[in-house]
Amino acid sequence: MASTVSADFFLQNESEAIFRITRSPSVIKAHVLFLQGLFEELNINRHAFTQASITFSKNQIASTTFDYFGTGDSQGESRQATFKYWQNNILSQIACIKARGTEPIFIVAFGSAALLLDDDILLKVNGVQLWHPEVKGARFIKKMERLDLLNGNAALLKSKQYKEIAGYQVNNKLWSILKDRQYQLDAKNKSKVTWLECIEANDEVLSKNRIRDCELWVDSDKLLLIEQQKYWLSATLIVPDILIGYSLRLLLENINNE
Repeated sequence: MASTVSADFFLQNESEAIFRITRSPSVIKAHVLFLQGLFEELNINRHAFTQASITFSKNQIASTTFDYFGTGDSQGESRQATFKYWQNNILSQIACIKARGTEPIFIVAFGSAALLLDDDILLKVNGVQLWHPEVKGARFIKKMERLDLLNGNAALLKSKQYKEIAGYQVNNKLWSILKDRQYQLDAKNKSKVTWLECIEANDEVLSKNRIRDCELWVDSDKLLLIEQQKYWLSATLIVPDILIGYSLRLLLENINNE
């Protein structure tokens, strides 16, 4: 099915815009808002969301992918970004999609994008898929710092306002908020969320800590273990076709139940 692909800069205010790509089939049954992970996770997952958007479009699902303010191709510098600004990026795109029609809206979030989600955002959409999410900010920050050390660097305090780590200059206040972030959804919103966890083999068992992470966000029947290579860790580019296939089936089921 033919689809229209467009890239533009969406104005957040009079002087700042975020870069986004929208893919719209000729007939639209639903919309997906893709949320990339933060910092380096944007680069390791971009190809996966691109392929997912193409696959979804063939099944009459429109999609929007964007770069948070101060990241990727969006305007602004990373050190200017704030936690609230990034959340407002998400809310502005949901509002934009709602203005196009009445079709259901779903979020598909990868990795640390889950740290930006809260009950206010979930109330505005019909459902959420978390792809191998990170829901504990302290662990995410530790991973970022470890990555910097592996690259022969250390988290540098550039000024009283921001740090430089893994090639990003990050406002100290944003860094602190992310480090302390551990959100627990209201029960009425947990039913909207499905957690897709990639495992290397069918007999792989999740750690107790990982299971506790899941319990903060989803009911037990909404945790899906998918035998899919952890593509974001690979040195070569791997398209997660199995994960995308599961994601599509879940979306179609949810659309039919709306």
